[in-house]
Order: sequence, then C-alpha cells, then structure tokens
Amino acid sequence: MKKVYATMVFSSEMIYTEKAWTDGRYARKAIRTEAPPTSEAWERYRAAKAGLAALEAYEGTEWGGPDYGTEVPEPEPTVTFEYLETHDEWLARCDTLSA
Repeated sequence: MKKVYATMVFSSEMIYTEKAWTDGRYARKAIRTEAPPTSEAWERYRAAKAGLAALEAYEGTEWGGPDYGTEVPEPEPTVTFEYLETHDEWLARCDTLSA
C-alpha cells in the first residue's frame, strides 16, 4: 500500500469566512438591505409564465428529461450589503481574534 500526501492551502479570508459560521465575531460587519422585487421583475415573471404555458400546450415541445420539468421561479428580493469595514480592516480584526 502506498501513502499519498496532499497539501491544501487556504487563504486567511477563507478561514475567517468559515469561522464566521460558528463564531459571529469573525463575520465581516455590514448593513444588509433587502428591497422587494420591482414591478418590471414581476412583469417579466408573468411573461415567462405565459411563455411556459404556451410551450406546455404545444405537443411537440421536448423537455430536458422525464424526471424534471421546467420551472419559472418567482422574483426574489434584491439584497445589498454596505460593508462597515474594508477588507484589510476585517482581516486585521480577525487576525487579532485568532492570536
């Protein structure tokens, strides 16, 4: 039997992002703003639903496979983040937490 060795390199950003899942102190500070879907997004959604209905009515339409169909998901809210610290400030803060 042979042993195979591997080395994986993770950046500080990857490590701190992962730590943030269990320890909120490592999360990057930000203000999260959520805006509802626009009327234009709902219009495109309704047009897509009508187009899908037209395709389903046509017997010659071929779908991707027998185990799944085509879906038109409803529009989702737009989420924006305003970060309260720069990337370097965040990394420096996390470095002091890990020390």
